[in-house]
Amino acid sequence: AVALDDAGVAAVAGDLIFVRAYVRDKGGRTVPTFNGTAHFEANGDFAIVGDREVPVEARIGSALVRVARANPHGTIAARLENGLSGELAKK
Repeated sequence: AVALDDAGVAAVAGDLIFVRAYVRDKGGRTVPTFNGTAHFEANGDFAIVGDREVPVEARIGSALVRVARANPHGTIAARLENGLSGELAKK
């Protein structure tokens, strides 16, 4: 699963927000033994800032995203080494 960590505050142009990739299996269950990396990709009004490939720690991979405008549109995706992936779409 992929989620913006925006604390419930609407984003405005230029904001930097963490995006989190939560390691879960196909049944939606947390995978406590995962040890690897997450690769993030973004498009539309989102852009990854810094490393796209990050370590997963405590079942969560985190990347920083820059928002291009208020009420952003686009997608943020994360792919894990074990083939699992997730995507967040904002329309």
